[in-house]
Amino acid sequence: MKKIILILFLTLFLMPVKTFSQTDRELLDSLTTIDSDLRKLFPRWKICEADLQIQLYKSFELLGYPKNQLNMQEIEVLAAPRKSVKDPFEILLITCGTVSMKSSVIEKDLSTLTSYISGEEPYDKTLKSVRRNNADTTGKEFDVTRNYCFVEIPADLPVKPSQASAIQDYMKPTDKNQAFVISLFEQNVKIGETGFWLTNRVGNDEVGYQYYTAGESKLFLRRPLYINNDTKTRTSIPYLVNLYLGGVYKINSGLSNDGGLFGWLPERTLNTNPGGRLKAGVEINMPFMPEAGISLNAELPLNDLTEQNFDRATFGSSENTNRGVTGVDWLDRNDPNDGRTSNDISSTSYLLRATGQFTMFYNWWLDEGNPENFFRFDFGVSYADVRQYAWYRSESLQQDFLTNQGVRGLSTFKNSEFGDWIYAKIDYRNQSVYPFGASLQYSNQHLLAKGFIPLLGNWFLLEAKYTTPLRGRRPYELGSFFMISPVFRITL
Repeated sequence: MKKIILILFLTLFLMPVKTFSQTDRELLDSLTTIDSDLRKLFPRWKICEADLQIQLYKSFELLGYPKNQLNMQEIEVLAAPRKSVKDPFEILLITCGTVSMKSSVIEKDLSTLTSYISGEEPYDKTLKSVRRNNADTTGKEFDVTRNYCFVEIPADLPVKPSQASAIQDYMKPTDKNQAFVISLFEQNVKIGETGFWLTNRVGNDEVGYQYYTAGESKLFLRRPLYINNDTKTRTSIPYLVNLYLGGVYKINSGLSNDGGLFGWLPERTLNTNPGGRLKAGVEINMPFMPEAGISLNAELPLNDLTEQNFDRATFGSSENTNRGVTGVDWLDRNDPNDGRTSNDISSTSYLLRATGQFTMFYNWWLDEGNPENFFRFDFGVSYADVRQYAWYRSESLQQDFLTNQGVRGLSTFKNSEFGDWIYAKIDYRNQSVYPFGASLQYSNQHLLAKGFIPLLGNWFLLEAKYTTPLRGRRPYELGSFFMISPVFRITL
């Protein structure tokens, strides 16, 4: 069998294009049954031109192919090797979804479409006219190419109905032994085949404060605890229970953007708790229905800050423009040394303290046999606690102190309205031709939208996030905030 395959491949590769004999044609028509190791060595590409996708899908449907096996977003072309880049391809096989059309049927029923697909006739009619005029005036051979949207499939990729993987998070691909995903928003490392993930994430997306607007970053480990033994879902959901454990630490990004790389972004005033926070969480998929489950996330301060000296330049703050004005309560501070009222408060800072979410979720692949389209739905409750602290300077110690002791009128922002409690999120990902994804989240009365698109293959992408409050903006919030970042996704 191997000798037959080798002879067939060498014959196809060495012969001139468009010189197939009847015997050769019969052999080529059998490519649907020949070992896939041979098929993957032939030129292959996916069609992403919308009009061609529709026409090919309809052609398959009219020729009686099972409609439930067709997929307009998954059309692959297999062609014979050509001697020159100026030659059109000889189309051997067209696959739509999980069914394929042989070359004999293609020649008989798709001759017009095949001329476009092969490059014999340019798909763009305007380009066709220009090129032929140039050929006529120069006398050179007319260089016809495929001028429609297509994606080449490397020869080392196996032949399969879909290149999509049944994974839940494209930035954490569980179908790879090793993965490194790096962006400004998040850095992920998969630790071999253990199922462990180490993540560093900037910001607090869960309550709508993305990137540096929360003044924090978090480093945590995702550890699987219970293997999914359900044969139907264990590929897409390898573990039923995942534990999250780590810490949240303060960052200085976003305090002074003037003249820097991010000078086009607004400066923040919100800070995380300077003593750090503990991050802990668990995600449980139901054994009787692994696609659904519950999730708990909590981030709690490690200390109860009352008064401590800090470098004021490392905190976002709001200047006290009413300093010294009488009758404004929050300007007053009772000095603990002598009990006297002091007007030495120069500014205030807001600290993000405890946050958390409890949600129910559901993972949904539209076609389990061809997992190109994926949705995830989350719904539950969210909590966030922000407290205001005052700054004063001790002239005797020559130090700045952050305090909430003896200061009248400091604010605390907690969940007080029904909308503050609601958490809802929907994720969508498509992996048919170009992998892309988008999500929309409502939490803490903030709208968070994000999405990613590929720039080069599936290893270099562009990710964007946009947040805006849907209620009145609080003193420490920036209002609308948009940020983009390149993403390097390396898998082994």
